Amino acid sequence: MTYREPLTRLVSAYLDKFRTPGRDFQMRYGRRIISRYRRHASNYSLSSGSDVTFVEFVHYVLDTAGKNQMSMDPHWRPASVVCQPCSTDYDYYSALETMDEDSLPILKAMGAPDSLHLPHENTASRQIDTRRYYAQIPRRYVHELLKLYEDDFLLFGYDIPTADSLTDLK
Repeated sequence: MTYREPLTRLVSAYLDKFRTPGRDFQMRYGRRIISRYRRHASNYSLSSGSDVTFVEFVHYVLDTAGKNQMSMDPHWRPASVVCQPCSTDYDYYSALETMDEDSLPILKAMGAPDSLHLPHENTASRQIDTRRYYAQIPRRYVHELLKLYEDDFLLFGYDIPTADSLTDLK
């Protein structure tokens, strides 16, 4: 099982699904998000769903989580709900942030040659300045997100940030 710091994972999902060219998520979710959370949305925004803001996305995530976490898209559903690490006996756990090191025992168990390594860089592993995104949202949303992803922080050994550390750009 591979996991990632929860709030970085959420920003990554937003960037990948709503800010990267591609129509599937914009059509499936973007139009719905814009129609629910944007006052005076343009016809273009309502028909394309291509300009969802991070604030609108977070509002949607929190609303759907409040109804039923299983109804959330797996890209932003808490990993502890998606992967159920407490009830599934995984052979290996790997953090995306330490994938190079974590992959070594997996590759060894597979009988891979010592010279084989997982690719070091991909778009998912790039460093994301999460504070840039969380500084945009109301502090109460930050508190709700911390609560929503609390089990992920605890189960996967990440420090739970404070709302101040996420929203203060100083």
